[in-house]
Amino acid sequence: MEHSLKRVVMEELQGAGIGNLPMIAPTANTRPFSSTTGTLRWSMLRCSYKYLRRNVQSAMATSPAAKLSGMRAIRLHSFSGPLTVEDVPDPVAGADEVVVDLLYGTINPLDVWCCAGNFAALTPLPHTPGAEGLGMVNGKRVIVNGSGIGIARPGTYAEKVAVPASAVTVVPDDLDELQMASLGIAGVTAFRCLVSKGQATPADTVLVTGASGGVGSIVVQLARHRGIRVLAQTSSPAKADELFDLGADRVIVAADGAALPAALDGEAPTLVVDGVAGSFVPTLVDVLAPEGRYVNYGTSGGTTVTFDMRTLYRKGVVLTGYTGLRETSKDDAFDALFEAVRSGHLRTPIDSVLPLEAAGDAHARILDRKVVGKLLLNVRI
Repeated sequence: MEHSLKRVVMEELQGAGIGNLPMIAPTANTRPFSSTTGTLRWSMLRCSYKYLRRNVQSAMATSPAAKLSGMRAIRLHSFSGPLTVEDVPDPVAGADEVVVDLLYGTINPLDVWCCAGNFAALTPLPHTPGAEGLGMVNGKRVIVNGSGIGIARPGTYAEKVAVPASAVTVVPDDLDELQMASLGIAGVTAFRCLVSKGQATPADTVLVTGASGGVGSIVVQLARHRGIRVLAQTSSPAKADELFDLGADRVIVAADGAALPAALDGEAPTLVVDGVAGSFVPTLVDVLAPEGRYVNYGTSGGTTVTFDMRTLYRKGVVLTGYTGLRETSKDDAFDALFEAVRSGHLRTPIDSVLPLEAAGDAHARILDRKVVGKLLLNVRI
């Protein structure tokens, strides 16, 4: 009987993943368990199995194996439904993937549109949103974004995420982690629109719509850093000082496309970087200089536009767009962004750092346009 009970006890310990059970206080019917030899040093016949099982369960709750068996993540079970924190299994890396221990999940309007069902054909439910974040891989800080993260596969509103190795970028040790957590989507988009698509040079005058937004504010700073004249559009006169501080040469206050020509007062940009669209597009085509370039990255002002094609071809205007969903290599963009941050020419305002549970409130603030700067989720608090 002693051997039978001993076997049951050891099976309990092995099942718990505990090599050595911490010392159990003796009672009238027990003597201590030796955590160094792993042998039972009391009379097994007089041992209370219920008592021992209770101690095994207690040890399981504090064992490293038990703590590593799952993680917290935001889950969306229906489009436009609530965002809830749930315990889910740890992710497992597939071929050519890595598991990132996340520090911050970055909140972007893209996440809000995804949760509303704008990408329903791509997004499986239940879903963990978050297209961008900052975390650790092999002791190195990394930016995470791209490759369908947070859209077609689980995202960064979680303690861990498995991603393609190509979706992580190592962050230099000397750069601030909150700035780095805010740079992945907005920074790369700004660089691509201004430099890769827009081919901007110091000979250009760039008009930036929505210039106080996440992408727009970085376009303003990068353009200024490159010696390019900047016209920063905003619908709010109250944001003028902020835009001048970012490096704008002129602030163009125009609530819609109809108000834009008068606000420009005859100045013709050679390049437009536009994240608004809607009523602005036909006017932007009209005010562009001959051979001007128009680059679009968003449609917060409306998705359907109408303009006179004769203006387009007579002026030789080039229309193009950018989406991060088609991004393959981001190294050149990040190199330029890291340099601009390090030299003090680029900063991203941080609105708030919030706990994981506040993801739903953060999305509501974005919809209500009550955010100034970036919102981050600290997934470890």
